[in-house]
Amino acid sequence: MAVEGSVFTPSKRAIIIFGVLFLVLLTVQMFHREVIIMQRDMHHFETALYDEAQNQLKIEVDYFESEFDYLLTRLAENRYDTMGEKLDLLKDHYLYLDQNTDADEAVLLEFLFRYGDTLALGYGYEIYRHTDTLIYVDDSFEWVALDAVETQLDVSTIEGLLDGTIETGYIIDQDTGFLVSVLEIDDYNVMLVLDMSQLVSAEREYVLERFERHFNERDDYIFVIEIDGTILLHDVEAHIGENIYTLNDANFEYAFETIIASLEEENQAFSEYPFYIDEQYQEIGTRVAYAVYYETYDLVIAKSLPMSTFDPLIDDFRTTAFRSFLLVTLPIYGLISIVGGFTAFHMYRYAKQTKIVISEEEKIYQKIADMSTQAIIITEPDKGVLFANPNAEKVIGKRKEDYQVPFHQRLVEKEGYFEFIGYQETYFVKMHQEMIRYHNKDAVLYYIEDITDEISRQVSLKEEAYVDPLTQLYNRRKLIEDFAQSILPYVKSGQSASLAIIDFDNFKIINDQLGHDVGDETLTKIANLFKQHENDSVYFYRIGGDEFAVLAKIPRKVLSDLLQSVQESVAKLDVHGLKVGFTYGIASIRKDDKEQRFSDYYSKADQALYYYKNVKAQN
Repeated sequence: MAVEGSVFTPSKRAIIIFGVLFLVLLTVQMFHREVIIMQRDMHHFETALYDEAQNQLKIEVDYFESEFDYLLTRLAENRYDTMGEKLDLLKDHYLYLDQNTDADEAVLLEFLFRYGDTLALGYGYEIYRHTDTLIYVDDSFEWVALDAVETQLDVSTIEGLLDGTIETGYIIDQDTGFLVSVLEIDDYNVMLVLDMSQLVSAEREYVLERFERHFNERDDYIFVIEIDGTILLHDVEAHIGENIYTLNDANFEYAFETIIASLEEENQAFSEYPFYIDEQYQEIGTRVAYAVYYETYDLVIAKSLPMSTFDPLIDDFRTTAFRSFLLVTLPIYGLISIVGGFTAFHMYRYAKQTKIVISEEEKIYQKIADMSTQAIIITEPDKGVLFANPNAEKVIGKRKEDYQVPFHQRLVEKEGYFEFIGYQETYFVKMHQEMIRYHNKDAVLYYIEDITDEISRQVSLKEEAYVDPLTQLYNRRKLIEDFAQSILPYVKSGQSASLAIIDFDNFKIINDQLGHDVGDETLTKIANLFKQHENDSVYFYRIGGDEFAVLAKIPRKVLSDLLQSVQESVAKLDVHGLKVGFTYGIASIRKDDKEQRFSDYYSKADQALYYYKNVKAQN
């Protein structure tokens, strides 16, 4: 028995040797860990310094760019105000001639035409009536179509400005920026046009002079270079006005080419390159620059600094970290190792007993999970299933491939619940999850409750509340909700939308002569025609009787064209010898509208509807 025990039972000496080796290995591992931490801290410190430096570069350059934008915007606003004042003055003179003299239409028209000669150079001056423009030929005035003469703006742009679909102010036309102001005088529209490119050059020089004075009083600087290499702003005044490619300095050329290459994908970027780091242009080192390509002026705006700026700070941090490691960290780890040795001895005594207890607990937990009415699932993070109780197996399946599917892919989050994709059908569920340890590795525990019947009832009730039972179109309640949740956010992003009200002409005749059943059948056919014209931007609603509405993420004119097409389809319906037609009114929905309530737009569309109904009645 003694011999058998010596073979299979470790001796006290073996345990001591094993413990000593363990403590040595633990000490080496902790020492190695501290070295890695110190290196990581050094890396973080250097990265933080460089990030802060890059952030300061970016702030300076972005401020410089914003000044360009601000001054250009201010100039455009001033010029636009001046254009408005000139047109207002023209209107005052025109009305004075019209009301206080015997001037006939030809004289007034000539006055309008000649007024353009009094404007300062740089403004385009045009007079329009409807879609015709006024020209002077052989001592007489002629109105000609827009597409028959050469105009400064594109014909479609002019038409949009005249009918109000394009707002006046700063516009882009044929890749060129223009300031446009339009004033209606009697039956005429007088337009002033200013090509902004004529003002850009002078404004650019003003900004450069302003910032040259600013950076002369500082140790750092920003340099500005035209895309062809001409230097416009630099800390060395001798370089201003020179071209990088004529300096015969390879370092200048390489630095500029590196900055340009970094701006090929985006208009702003950081770059590193070798360049001079002293004022005498003798020593070469690495510099980091933040550059912006300012397309308006075709300039590269950049600021740089040498990476060697941070060397003293990095050396001080490295020395302090190493001293702290020797004087503090190593003694602490020595003490921890000694305490760990005594602790390990006592832990060993209880390890076997603890293992037995844990095994019994696992059996109890397994029984509880099997008896649970909920689905209980344990998974690896973002991976397949490790454990599923019987209720869970009914949902996810029992096959090996069912367990290998990443569990999170089966869940689709909804408002207040989840869609759970089972191996045979989809369920609606409530779910609770938490991180646990399972078989000595990280895992996720899920408690899942099936609420499919409850959600199905809620969805059915919601659909019934929003859908018109006769036409299966959405009703007025859905119309108001879509306006608030879809149209208003869309308009606030700068887009235009429209609301239309549709009312069928003489529909009462169909109900009175043919009966309400035929009337309902006709409304159903019309609703089916409406559905054929619905898409992601256009939706039809029945809001009562023979009255319908349209919400559209398109401008008013585009919606009008669409409804004209719908009218043609409806007109083809033959209701027992009677023809069907409708009238509509449209309200535009824009970001700058003073009142943005649904009732305000509904009232505008309704007023337009009855205006056109009255027009039809008079004709």
